[in-house]
Amino acid sequence: METAPPPLSRDMLAQHLLGRFVRLGAENATRRAAVRDAAGWAGERQRLLDAYRTSLGRFPERAPLSPERTAVLERSGYRIEKLLFESQPGLLVTALAYVPQGEGPFPGVLVPCGHTENGKAGETYQRLCIGLVGKGYFVLTYDPIGQGERKLYWDGDTGASSLGGCTTQHSYAGNQCFLTGINLAQLMVWDSLRAIDYLESRPEVDARRLAMAGNSGGGTNTAFTAPLDERIAVAVPCCYITTLAWRRRAGSTGDAEQNLVGALPAGLDHADLLRLVAPRPVLVGSAALDFFPLQGAKESVAAAGELYAALDAPERIDHAVAEAPHGYSITLRRATYRWLNRWLDVDAGDEEPEATVETDADLQVTPQGQVSLLGSPAVHELLRRRLTAPTPGRTLSVPAAARRLTAFEGTDERPAARPAAVDLFRLEGIRQVDRVTLWPETDLAVPGAIWTWRGAPGPLRPLLWVDREGAEALAARPAFRTLLERLLPAGWLFMAVDVRGRGDTTPRTNGRPHPAMDAEAFLAYEALILGRPLFGMRMRDAQVAIDYLTARPDVRPGGVTLAGWGAGGLLALHLAALDARVRAVATVDCLTSYRSLVEHEHYHFPTGAIVPGVVRGPDSPEGYEVDELAASVAGGADGGAARPVLRLRNVDHLGQPAAPAPEDDAALAEALLAWLEG
Repeated sequence: METAPPPLSRDMLAQHLLGRFVRLGAENATRRAAVRDAAGWAGERQRLLDAYRTSLGRFPERAPLSPERTAVLERSGYRIEKLLFESQPGLLVTALAYVPQGEGPFPGVLVPCGHTENGKAGETYQRLCIGLVGKGYFVLTYDPIGQGERKLYWDGDTGASSLGGCTTQHSYAGNQCFLTGINLAQLMVWDSLRAIDYLESRPEVDARRLAMAGNSGGGTNTAFTAPLDERIAVAVPCCYITTLAWRRRAGSTGDAEQNLVGALPAGLDHADLLRLVAPRPVLVGSAALDFFPLQGAKESVAAAGELYAALDAPERIDHAVAEAPHGYSITLRRATYRWLNRWLDVDAGDEEPEATVETDADLQVTPQGQVSLLGSPAVHELLRRRLTAPTPGRTLSVPAAARRLTAFEGTDERPAARPAAVDLFRLEGIRQVDRVTLWPETDLAVPGAIWTWRGAPGPLRPLLWVDREGAEALAARPAFRTLLERLLPAGWLFMAVDVRGRGDTTPRTNGRPHPAMDAEAFLAYEALILGRPLFGMRMRDAQVAIDYLTARPDVRPGGVTLAGWGAGGLLALHLAALDARVRAVATVDCLTSYRSLVEHEHYHFPTGAIVPGVVRGPDSPEGYEVDELAASVAGGADGGAARPVLRLRNVDHLGQPAAPAPEDDAALAEALLAWLEG
């Protein structure tokens, strides 16, 4: 007996994604359990590494580090060297080396920072570095991209980033990386790999005894970097490790670099990052009061521990838990000292002496405090540089590439979950408005509305509209009312749908106002982890609406006219390229060029509309442009019929009209009406 559908909820999309996370997590647990010895692990490890590298994207070629020591601070028992090096040609990294007294060789520790606004000058990280150098470690720490002296979107007038905090900077730049087929984490991990190169180059450092220890964003960096570099003999990721399902439950998605496209289907959960370090020693540090759930950390450590046991190294993985909130607390720092001392053969205790914390100004490496003022390139400039490299030829048509990159699950592959529910909810004169609920998933609904004219001549001509802001916003526009007044009496049926995460299923706010970090952005990132971009999921929602319309007995056969406003225009073009039942497609305020989003420093584009790898280049050879997508519809690509395409008031990367166009919605409505009526 079929159960009643759940009521519409603002948590629907989040719960649907969680269900997918849980199912894939169970499949990955089964896969891990099949690895019982070193022989079985060898092949699985290579498969995971290949998938991981693909998700990160192609690393640059190694080039000279060109290190420069800009100043030295002499302190009791150690010195602090202020350093600049180039992780990529021209890309400046501001770093500090904490060097013990004596000749060495000393074990070396790389300490990547968490999301502190002042980067390497953050108090917690200073205390860790001073604690380590006092025990005889050569310590290197640096400013991550978007932090300290490497802020993005620097505004000289205000002396700060124009976007605000570092996590927003990371997501805003990270979205541009997704579009080109890489992850911002690749740039950050590369900084760490080159920092290891620098440590290895120092004569005072014992290159056989290198470690990495980081917290929060630095824990992410440690967990991401250690699998890729065998020179890292010991790893300590703190306040990051959990499971992706537990992270979804807690809503602690994190910014762009923490979310790897297709990670879960590939079997890459947090436990697997730990497993990729095996059998090298790894200590996971957790905080009991963290927003990275402790239960997930316990599960990941246990899962990785099974592999360590199978490799006869159960003692090489451990878990330290602090009864504290998120942060590199003294408890976790002391656990770090003990772990490093044990595995790097250092005869020192775990005590942390009182230390004088330096001011930000004292630790400033560059003359003006920002590498951008020295000409260091921004992320969009690095991406433009990558896009100039040779690109392999396409192997797919544009529609086929669109299907692959959006991971579109059409209704020909998977039927709608439940029959549509239609309820009359109001009359406007002789205009009838029906509320429609579609079910593209068993646990997720798509609300919509249908406007018809009572007594209009049938059969009705269907027009499906996907709006940038949802059906309710559409109904409030004067231009929309103009469309209804002209089209409905002439025998049109007008349907507007709120794709998942819109209308009544709009996710509840997470308190972050910037669109690169708001609730929808976090859910979009988690959809990317599933290998199912939210944009592709929303294409399915619109296709379920086409299924519904074409099955109505009062609708004229021969297909549906599809229209989209804003990002809805991109969705309409994509769906038209993949569904022959779209007989004509129109867009309003639709993006002119995907490439423009990554060629400029600033852009205006919703995270939920990202198609990873859509910008064609060496990292995404199957990418395509908006014009190519429209041409595939108008030209009848892949043997399909040529269909009319109307594009009104295309917009640039900032959402501004890209060419002279109708200035107001009334003029747009008239242009659209002329096209429809013609």
